[in-house]
Amino acid sequence: MNLQALQGRLAVANQTLQNIGHNIATTLKGMVVSAGQALKQLGNIIAQPFVALHKALTARQVEPQDPPERRSGVDQHQNRGRTNTLDSILEGLSEIDLEFNNGFEEEDLGVPPQPRDTLEFNDFSTMGGQFTEHSISLEDISQAPPQSMIIDDIGPRPQQVTVESTGPQRATLAPVSSSFSGHLDKLKSDGMITGAQAIKDSGLVGSHVEKFTQVAKDTNTILMFRPVNQMSTGLLEEGTAAKGLNVHGKSSDWGPMAGYIARDQNLSKKHDDSKAITKGIEDNQHSLEHDGDRVGSSQLTLSNNRLNYLTENKLIIPCNDMGEPLSKSPEDGPRYFLNGGKNENYLFKLEPDQGGFKVSYKNLEGKQPVVGETVKEWKELEVMGGKTKKEDAPIPLTADYDMFAMLPKMGDGKLAGKALDRDPVLAQLMKERSDLKEKLKTATGDSVTELKDQLKSKSREIIRTTVNNGRSKLLGQEDRQKVDPELGRLTKWQGEIRTKLNDSVQGENGYTGGDLVKHGTEQDNTQFSEKDEKVFVIMPNGDTFMTQSWEQTQAFMWSAKQDDFLTYTNRSYKQSGETPTQTTFYPGQDPKDKFSGTRLDFDMKQAAVNLGLTTN
Repeated sequence: MNLQALQGRLAVANQTLQNIGHNIATTLKGMVVSAGQALKQLGNIIAQPFVALHKALTARQVEPQDPPERRSGVDQHQNRGRTNTLDSILEGLSEIDLEFNNGFEEEDLGVPPQPRDTLEFNDFSTMGGQFTEHSISLEDISQAPPQSMIIDDIGPRPQQVTVESTGPQRATLAPVSSSFSGHLDKLKSDGMITGAQAIKDSGLVGSHVEKFTQVAKDTNTILMFRPVNQMSTGLLEEGTAAKGLNVHGKSSDWGPMAGYIARDQNLSKKHDDSKAITKGIEDNQHSLEHDGDRVGSSQLTLSNNRLNYLTENKLIIPCNDMGEPLSKSPEDGPRYFLNGGKNENYLFKLEPDQGGFKVSYKNLEGKQPVVGETVKEWKELEVMGGKTKKEDAPIPLTADYDMFAMLPKMGDGKLAGKALDRDPVLAQLMKERSDLKEKLKTATGDSVTELKDQLKSKSREIIRTTVNNGRSKLLGQEDRQKVDPELGRLTKWQGEIRTKLNDSVQGENGYTGGDLVKHGTEQDNTQFSEKDEKVFVIMPNGDTFMTQSWEQTQAFMWSAKQDDFLTYTNRSYKQSGETPTQTTFYPGQDPKDKFSGTRLDFDMKQAAVNLGLTTN
């Protein structure tokens, strides 16, 4: 087979391969769902390696030649280069379904099931006027044995090629399905907050949500955020820098340090939790000792605007130096304040300094901190800050935007599909199968049986490769085995979304504090996973809402999964029926870095059943 003929064949393949997945899916039954449904969803993706190879050949300026048997045809351009080899490639996939019907068993795929990550495809086909759902779960293979087929990108490519699906839902942004809409309506009727109130409760800056909504539309991705400390919202709006993974201390939601990360975690929002305070103090000290080039602490200074905000919202109450309340603070000299909330352990002093106020604190008479010794004398109220260079003065930090999850729409070619834009291994397997088929045409005797067995084996390998390639690439399992000290665990497509989100709020007259979304999502936070009763959601169609319970969040993610949004969950979560000792983490993960706390219950399907979204 020469290079010219191959280019011609690939030109035809570009136009036809996108339909192969659908053709297979509609003919395969029973076990073949495990491959057919995946191929239907990945039909667009399967075509991409052939497009890339065709472009590579085109870049080398090789002119394809028409085979003699095709040159006299009515449409020479469309038929150019179609030889028996191409026919066998195109027919090979459709013939695999016949082989399944002739004896393929479930274990023939050789794809070992693994817990936690699930890539699920659903197919709704009209049968007798009824919609029938066929479902396939492609389980996590990131811990599969070495002999398993996990396909990696190899070799250089001349250019990036992305095949856009031609379905009507891809030409314009698709609304969610009627079933998904019904599920959302049910959740809203059960108390899920929507619109402006959801944005306010989320703690995200309103103008930032507007920008993020456009990113959700552009990438066709559901964006899920953990709630932001609302005392940080105003600081973020002013451009205060957000903390990253190198600062683990908790921010405060009370007193003059509200919105900042106090070095003394007795002053944090966890002020009544001795265990959390101790951990926060240790975390802050670790950051200062081991990442001193980028992290520091400095005395908190408040602007006049911030002081007015705190007093107007009664976060602090004027008093004298003995802690006795006053109707208003004096105009000159130091000003003293009590906390406006329930924590009455501290007295705060604000001293004028270069147009602002430097803050100090001590315990009130007869009061003591939850952890540590009583602060009897005035002490500078230090907050954690970030630095560009070791010698720089630290710039105070506030809370960042923590993402709970990113759920891109499957198979639309916008984002996730780019991870599968080439696969020379699959192309080679197709060629090998075609060669076997050619040999079978002239085989005799015992070699016929032997070649048929080889064909069957090769077909299994093709299916296994396609399935493994699809789930490992789209789930980003290889990327998520690596931990970046600043970004955490992050797939390539998640990194693209993160960049788009940060870029969207920056620029002229935009946010000036650097990146707001600092790292990967909570679904890859296996060491320090936390339970949020509420999660803020931005939909690709522009809707915004906030779940009101852990169970609602799980049920929502189940609904998104049914509508073919890519969904996986934190490996430290515990599903129904699991014992506390059953868990999987990333290959090579240091045991000391594994989650050692109480595992959180997270079962999307069971939550959907409990909330009446499904019955089975």
